[in-house]
Amino acid sequence: MDLFFISFFVSNISVELVRGIIDSLPSFIAGMAQSYTDEGYIEERAAAGSGFYWVAEFFRFAVRVYMNYLVWLFIKNSNRITANPKTKALFAFLLIWMTFVNFTMPIPSLGARFMYLAYPIIAYIWLVNFKGVKYQKVLHAMPLVFLFSFYTQFLLYKNVLSPTFYFSSPFYLLYKYF
Repeated sequence: MDLFFISFFVSNISVELVRGIIDSLPSFIAGMAQSYTDEGYIEERAAAGSGFYWVAEFFRFAVRVYMNYLVWLFIKNSNRITANPKTKALFAFLLIWMTFVNFTMPIPSLGARFMYLAYPIIAYIWLVNFKGVKYQKVLHAMPLVFLFSFYTQFLLYKNVLSPTFYFSSPFYLLYKYF
């Protein structure tokens, strides 16, 4: 549990730590680590957000803090979670997973993709242990925290799908696209 808290604060120097151990890694991993921690790549990924970069970064940070807050609530109620056989092992895995996520979060294209995999685990532990019992106000903040994620997903869907997709019959869609 202590490592989870340390990883949240140490993550700011994780890029430098990975750069320092690249020489000791196997060659196939060293190449990946070199490309992920390349200063030009990090700057390029930061510039990819265009004019709304600060908004995107704010919401990414808010999601990260929110998810880590949920894990902190799990740690605070760890007796309840570990007493439940459905969530005992999953909770231990989640702590290890979120420690890794926090450590790799500053590395572009790496930490965020692993955070997405933690969402269903956190949701499952929450539903099994806290559904309708505790911390309901924490859940009311979720739509606000994920507002930008919903917006970007909407834009991506809008760019890829035509409006007829949403109101057409599934049989018509099968006929039209297959």
